[in-house]
Amino acid sequence: MKRILILRNKIPFSGREAIFEDFLRRHFKNKVEIETEKLTRVMIEMRPAKIKISFREKDIRDYDLIWIRKPTTKFVNLAAALGLCFDFLGIKYFDTSFGKRAVGGDKLLLLLNLAKNGLPIPQSFFLFREELPGYQQKIINQLGFPLVAKLMGVHWGRGVFVLRNKKEFNQFVKSRKGGQLVFQRFHPHQGDYRILVLGYQVWAWEKMWRESDLNPKSVGGMHPVGDLKKKEFYPVSKIPPKMAKLAIKAAKAVSLEVAGVDILEDFYTGEYIITEVNRTPAFATDYPGDPELKAVAYFLGKSLGL
Repeated sequence: MKRILILRNKIPFSGREAIFEDFLRRHFKNKVEIETEKLTRVMIEMRPAKIKISFREKDIRDYDLIWIRKPTTKFVNLAAALGLCFDFLGIKYFDTSFGKRAVGGDKLLLLLNLAKNGLPIPQSFFLFREELPGYQQKIINQLGFPLVAKLMGVHWGRGVFVLRNKKEFNQFVKSRKGGQLVFQRFHPHQGDYRILVLGYQVWAWEKMWRESDLNPKSVGGMHPVGDLKKKEFYPVSKIPPKMAKLAIKAAKAVSLEVAGVDILEDFYTGEYIITEVNRTPAFATDYPGDPELKAVAYFLGKSLGL
């Protein structure tokens, strides 16, 4: 028997929508199984070149057709993210226009594009807070401790937490009443690198240290990793070629001509891990010599043929 999954903004529903769905079930009786799920019940697991989607216990690959119905403007980015995933997994769905919108966008879309292109990202789980009880143990088992918890839509390190044990995990969960969350594998490192990519070329790079880098034992549980404590720019000519190539690949993967690519170096393996790509990176206006501002000005002038 064929299976159709209809994804909606709200459940339960009534009126015309209920009549419509009842008609479908009667029309396809004994031929097609019709199921309905709420968009926000999604869990997305991301690794390099691997994406998995489930709705509660339902694996999206078990369905023959997905219909993203009425996501509303509130969840249009989520619908675009799902379209991108369905395209990657080869799952038939409509409207396919959602997948075509999955360029740039919010942090989830950017992360998914990196995963789709096989770039090195931390193993990640995306879900809404209300779905966490059903997935909490799986996340802990998969990622282990410490792990990273991120609040979507919060910037400058204020929405990033390092959770070192189950007690801190539970404290974090209790403090969240709603919203979208991302949990990631923690890679030990000393500082993060920010590479400014303009027109798919590296124009500036810096190293950034936060409180968690300078004093790791002081950060955990309900304490976000915090604001920048220290940063240093280096000559572009000195950037490791592997890091530069990875930053450019990341910018191309998300189709951003202006991108701030955040990369860390795993302390034990030496592997470069992309933690984020920023579509509107903030520029270092307070750093002597204004290396980023000069780079952007030169790039804009070059784009104009000046």
